[in-house]
Amino acid sequence: MFGTKPWMTLLWPGLTQVWMRGSWTALAVAVVVGGTLNTALLATLVWRDLLPEQVRNTLWLAIGVLWAAGAFYSAFCESGAPPHRRLDPAEDAFPKAVAEYLKGNWYEAERTLAALLRQDVRDVPARLLLVSLLRRTGRLEEAGRQLDTLARFETADPWELEMKRERQQIHSQSHEPETSEGLRPAA
Repeated sequence: MFGTKPWMTLLWPGLTQVWMRGSWTALAVAVVVGGTLNTALLATLVWRDLLPEQVRNTLWLAIGVLWAAGAFYSAFCESGAPPHRRLDPAEDAFPKAVAEYLKGNWYEAERTLAALLRQDVRDVPARLLLVSLLRRTGRLEEAGRQLDTLARFETADPWELEMKRERQQIHSQSHEPETSEGLRPAA
């Protein structure tokens, strides 16, 4: 089912998403499950007077249900999730988009980036390149909206510096006078 993904990560709720995607939300889930399990163990084995027996039994039942639900959820999420790493460079359209961008072929670069984002809306490098393209073509509001979308993705955290720089350039370009051709000067 997982191919190269470690199937044993299914044994702890949230661990699959932490392991494969670096999700902070999944890390919080894994920590909460661990804390709840430790509390139940302590209340059952060490300090039996800490919680009434009925509460302990309910706690163990809740842990069992949550554990099973977490494992099924992890398996479900990972089975249909798009891969975050591009495996075959020959089929990878991102280098083509970069090449078109560097040549100044804005239409072709944007078309390629749009296709990439249709495949995976959370493709951070493609969306960041699209932001830069939109900024360079003077579509500052649209670039700002794309940056806002990008900021909501957990996977965009490592790109925070680049996103901040793009936002600064958009801000500075929005306060520059337009050239005689109607476009803002490219930064």
